[in-house]
Amino acid sequence: MADFAREEIEETISHLDNGDGKPACRAADGLFSYWDHSPRMPWQTKDYLAAQKSSLRANAYLRLHENRWTEGNESFINLDWWDRCTNHDYTPLLPNTDETIFLGVDASTKGDSSAVVACQYDWDAGKVRICRHRVWQPSKSQPLNIDQTIGDFIRELHSGYHVSGVHYDPYQLHDLATRLLGEGVHMQEFPQSVSRLTQLGQNLYELIKHGNLVTYPDEELRRHISHAVATESSRGWRLSKTKRGHKIDLAVALGMAAWASMQAESQPFAVLGAW
Repeated sequence: MADFAREEIEETISHLDNGDGKPACRAADGLFSYWDHSPRMPWQTKDYLAAQKSSLRANAYLRLHENRWTEGNESFINLDWWDRCTNHDYTPLLPNTDETIFLGVDASTKGDSSAVVACQYDWDAGKVRICRHRVWQPSKSQPLNIDQTIGDFIRELHSGYHVSGVHYDPYQLHDLATRLLGEGVHMQEFPQSVSRLTQLGQNLYELIKHGNLVTYPDEELRRHISHAVATESSRGWRLSKTKRGHKIDLAVALGMAAWASMQAESQPFAVLGAW
């Protein structure tokens, strides 16, 4: 770096504090570095940063707007948000074929639990409601009979409500889905790629954070949500868990059902089975 250029830089920005009480600019052995945590661009207004903070996950905001190192995993949500979404006067929806619901299914035959969650979009309140759910815990010695558990519960819901769509990962459920399709159930594949998991996770995150999800009190639902973390990668983030014994299957199934319900809100004809 030429002497005159270095002197000009030092005179212009060498006084800057990086936001932590340390110099933002450093020069040594012919190298110059600038590392800042403070917003200095004209477009980084208070309103802009507030909007970014409300829409981005906490770690993403710190990384993108405060230039800070973050861990790859963070809690999926603040559990206080979930508790604010819990309505103690609300109960699971009674069977009624006039009620349109969307199902999310996360299945495993061994080890992990399997879960089905049903949601609907409340047009009057502008919120997604959890209507029903069920979870099963298989083991290596007693694998899950998918047809007699998940399959029968889907059949029960199909006969008791208007099921507009059952969203599932085809990896474990291809055979069951084929049978249910033959029985008139509207099955829709939802492959659990990183991009799709990011999509459903971000939608669920926004719903819970802003109080646009309504649930009845249920400790198992709350526990699965509490075990979920957001794991970031170069392709986005996905719901995962940090401990092998933790279960998050209800959170994943809820994410699919809530996402489908929101698609119905933006595409009203989907409710009538036009997908």
